[in-house]
Amino acid sequence: LIWVGQYRKVAAAYRSARPLFERALAINERLDGLGHPQTGVSVSELAHLLQAQGDLAAARPLFERALGINEKVLGAEHPDTATSLNNLALLLRDQGDLAAARPLFERALGIYEKALGAEHPYTGIVLRALAGVRRAQGEAAAALPLFERALAIEVAAFGATAPRAAHVRNDLALTLLVLRRAPAADALLAETARTLATPTAIVTPGTAFLALLSAATQATPPEAIGRLKTLLLGPALPRAAGVHHVWRAREAVATLAKALQDPWPELAPALLAAINDPAQAPALDRFPLWRDTPAVAWEAPWPEDDPSR
Repeated sequence: LIWVGQYRKVAAAYRSARPLFERALAINERLDGLGHPQTGVSVSELAHLLQAQGDLAAARPLFERALGINEKVLGAEHPDTATSLNNLALLLRDQGDLAAARPLFERALGIYEKALGAEHPYTGIVLRALAGVRRAQGEAAAALPLFERALAIEVAAFGATAPRAAHVRNDLALTLLVLRRAPAADALLAETARTLATPTAIVTPGTAFLALLSAATQATPPEAIGRLKTLLLGPALPRAAGVHHVWRAREAVATLAKALQDPWPELAPALLAAINDPAQAPALDRFPLWRDTPAVAWEAPWPEDDPSR
């Protein structure tokens, strides 16, 4: 109920904010002109608001317009142009148009690398987004070094124990699982379990989920399902800065699950959906494996750390 109440407050804030953003844009257009950089900022801000409201169709032409302004006024190689490219690419990805999003991510990456450097956090953000698109397109092997670069940048910029670094580490572990490299994935997951001090939304359940999938690929006991139950059915976990509220791993999880025996082809996507929206967790009782497994505290010894194993 608390979560629903917070959602309603946010939704109401979005609705009341929209006319203010639209008014600000109209003022910029009148005073600065249709092609002024500040007008482009207002266009982009309104587009972000519409995207947050779920109106992707309305946001797309605004992101395209903002990109056009930056290309014309600032130039094709300006970092702000790269940001506009990334914004539009993210929207296209969310609309499911990976083929259109990919070259925009690639172009944004090239600009950031040249203008800001290969180790800049913005470079890492685009690297990860591009890696996710390539993995979703069935190119896990090509995505792997991109995720590795993105993780190195996150660790250097924010520390190895930061939730956002752990989230990238999870994406890297999932890619390794898709490539049937479970031991390497397990090492990454154990590192996150040791270093992530406070359970965090998306990241911590994602770690338990991947450990569960790894066990399924190796036909070992799915001990991590008890941890995942505790995380999803317990109090709402806090969100961490830099971690998106939706983990976009559906295609990779589906690819991996198809190679496993029942109930994984159906259970794995359902678990991912519950990680992104814990309100869906009670419906997981339809799966006997989930229903009949007792909950286990997240702090319980991780398999790799248990001296009895």
